[in-house]
Amino acid sequence: MAAVPPQEGNASGEGAVIVDVNVDVDLDTDSSDEGGWQDVGISSLTGQSDAMAVRVIRAFRANTIRQNKWQKHNPHNLTGDNIEIDACIASGSFGLVFRAENKDTRSEGKPGIKYAVKISKLRLESEANLDYKMGSDLSPNLTRTSEASVVDQKQMKALSLTSKRGREITTFLQYIKSGHPNVMNMAGWAEFDILGNAFSLIVLEICDLGTLSDMVSEFRERDEYMPEAFIWHTFEQLFSGLAFLHGEHPDYIKKPEFAGRTETTVARDVKANNVFIQSVPPNSPPNTYPTIKLGDFGESLHLPRHGTRDFNYGNSTCDPPDTKMSAKYDVWSVGAMIYMMARRGHYPNKGCSLVNSDGKVIKFHRAKPAERALLRRARNQESRFEPINEHLTLQLETEIRWAMTLNREDRPTAVEVYLKVQQLNDARKKFMYRELPPWAPKLELQREYKPLELVKMNWMIEDAEERDFLFKYSGGLVVRRTEKERNRVRRSLAEHHAMVQRRKNEKQREVDLRTGVRDHAELDRARRSVIEQEEIGKVNNERKEYGGWLRSGHKRRRLEYHRGRAHWVD
Repeated sequence: MAAVPPQEGNASGEGAVIVDVNVDVDLDTDSSDEGGWQDVGISSLTGQSDAMAVRVIRAFRANTIRQNKWQKHNPHNLTGDNIEIDACIASGSFGLVFRAENKDTRSEGKPGIKYAVKISKLRLESEANLDYKMGSDLSPNLTRTSEASVVDQKQMKALSLTSKRGREITTFLQYIKSGHPNVMNMAGWAEFDILGNAFSLIVLEICDLGTLSDMVSEFRERDEYMPEAFIWHTFEQLFSGLAFLHGEHPDYIKKPEFAGRTETTVARDVKANNVFIQSVPPNSPPNTYPTIKLGDFGESLHLPRHGTRDFNYGNSTCDPPDTKMSAKYDVWSVGAMIYMMARRGHYPNKGCSLVNSDGKVIKFHRAKPAERALLRRARNQESRFEPINEHLTLQLETEIRWAMTLNREDRPTAVEVYLKVQQLNDARKKFMYRELPPWAPKLELQREYKPLELVKMNWMIEDAEERDFLFKYSGGLVVRRTEKERNRVRRSLAEHHAMVQRRKNEKQREVDLRTGVRDHAELDRARRSVIEQEEIGKVNNERKEYGGWLRSGHKRRRLEYHRGRAHWVD
């Protein structure tokens, strides 16, 4: 790290200076977590992935996982009876991601269809940051003429603290819809309660080859260079997906489902950790690279076409000098990712970090106005760029720098970059193709579960619940210290069990209806009633004929009359 002499305006920045920091791909951070979220229990849950996996399976048993109506041709059909979780893919401050399989789709020894199941806590924001973010990117617009004027303070606070995952679900349903080959698809979603805590669950298509961040790190650790043909391939596919999100892709703007669309989706948090790699589709031509997909739209915004808005922070990995958030912010971010691939993990951040007198890096959204102005001037310098790796072509560097034009007004749109890069890549892929090594890319699993491991964990949790050791041995549950909180959790658990029983009863009724069990039961009851009436009639006739019941051990006798008197005759 080399210090740069303080630039003009440093005096008003109270000792803050601009320094050179080469940000590696491994240092990607989620900008949303810098906002001061109150994380209730998520840290303990991430350390107990097996317990949380059991709770996900329970959620499938107790709740209806809704289907994405735009994916009717490919429904997930996951239920509590056919889901099998075999691994935890990732965990973090957002929650956990599991790899799940639909057991009903297995055939002839082949595995079934796999999905990525993302579960995250519906978080509330701290009181300190509530006023700061009112009307910003993380909350809806509330005015005195809207809901804010007719609800109390507590309700208003709940309304304004929107969930990151709720925004992601909205993006999938209202804007992505049937999808694009280079944008991750959502198969289903649900919101449910786990012992008094609200969670969201999203079922996504699985990208079985990991993330672009993992791949770049693997090449760098092995001191290998990424094939240029793969960089061009990624360049084209990412901008194809981005043009789709921005509502500019020429192959999609005329589709009926997107007709009349006037808004553009700004992903805003485009970085290597949110770019996923999927195996080559079946029946693909030879010399085809894996599919690249954009994912994680929890920080997305929806702006009018060519519109802008103020913002406090965006993608902290490599920010442009923009003062307004717009679709061209994404263009810069994707260009920065291609630059990072061409520089083996280094972003164009030379001289773009602000450090205070204590040596700590100051985040843009926490900087004072004078410090922000200083940082913007540093970001607007051509000196922040360094040449890409020398074995790569000049044409690649030219197109990267075009996508990363410093002036937002001069920067091209996503569709302009896509159309140009597509043309250049078509002319190169035939003779530049070089096969990826067998060790890249690959999906790095955080933890793979052994057979029956989750069954054992489920038994332990059920035993803890039955013995009322729930708050000590249940795994991944925040300890509730007051009796009021404990009772709230107990009520939630009772509601969960009741919901599971209702689901079982509904399934049984559905089965009975399909198999006609109810009709057969009605016929059996009718036949039994007829037989009972016939037997009762026989008994009554015998009583009339023979004069009553025959005692046990005695022969039946006949009643006769002689000279006006009755006699029993054997």
